[in-house]
Amino acid sequence: MFRIFSISSALTIILILISGGGTYWVSQSEVKRTKLESTKALASGLALSISSHLDILQNTVSNMAATTEVIASVKSNNAIQKAQIESQMEALLPTVLKIRTLPADIDNLDNSSLPHMGNADLLMIQETLKKKQVPTIQGVGKNRHLAITAVIKKDGVSIGVILA
Repeated sequence: MFRIFSISSALTIILILISGGGTYWVSQSEVKRTKLESTKALASGLALSISSHLDILQNTVSNMAATTEVIASVKSNNAIQKAQIESQMEALLPTVLKIRTLPADIDNLDNSSLPHMGNADLLMIQETLKKKQVPTIQGVGKNRHLAITAVIKKDGVSIGVILA
């Protein structure tokens, strides 16, 4: 009788350990899957947040390019008027390092203020005159910046570009 009870007890203990181990293994894989899904959701949320922020900045710069003051300052080519308009726009976007209003035929770099305008910025400006450009990270070191461009048009003709 003792032998039957000890064999039965041993089998019961083995079955309990197997079922406990199986439950632990299943729950661990579920925890890992849940962590992976939460990490994906967090990354997706961050990407959406950054994307929407860039869209807002791009739309703001595009709206600035359509204002009569900006069009008039680029058309007049008056340095004082351009500087005033640029400082007003910089006040509207406090996170922007520098806003430049540039003529459509620009072919030289502006290194008068930080961040310096590089060759990539010049190329981006020229491409903006052809089609809308996405915001791009430009430069190196202290001149590294996120460049946002918008074409300035008067009567459907491109007369310049805003580089933020």
